[in-house]
Parts: sequence; structure tokens; C-alpha cells
Amino acid sequence: MDDWKLIAKSEEELRKQIQTVKTFSDDVHMDFGLEKFVEQGKSYKYLGIEESEGIQHQLLRERLKQIYRRRLRMILKY
Repeated sequence: MDDWKLIAKSEEELRKQIQTVKTFSDDVHMDFGLEKFVEQGKSYKYLGIEESEGIQHQLLRERLKQIYRRRLRMILKY
């Protein structure tokens, strides 16, 4: 796996998740870097979708539906 996205209810839970990923990464001799971590309050793209803690989920769902339908129409044309 190339990228991991961790979601936690608390900072302590997030720390535990990070430690689990680090342990796994070490076991399979995979580099584990923190340089991609995003500061709180900032946004980033994950799999082409804008992410942030204040994201408007209903708008995101509608946008994803539009993208899905457009791609599906393109596939069905062939």
C-alpha cells in the first residue's frame, strides 16, 4: 500500500493507529514517513477528492455522483 488515511475520535486513538501502521511498515520493511501529514484545518486531495475536517458531506456526495455518472456514461459508450 502506498498511502494510508487514518481517522480517529481522539488524539490518543490516532497515536495508537499511527503506531500500528509504523509497526506494520517496519515488519514489511516499508518506509514510514510523516512528511505528508496535513495540519489541522487545512485541506488536501485524497484519491482526487478534496478532504478537510470541515467538509460539506452532502455537497461531496452530489459531486461524487456526478463524477460517477459521467464516467459510467463514458464507459457505456464503448
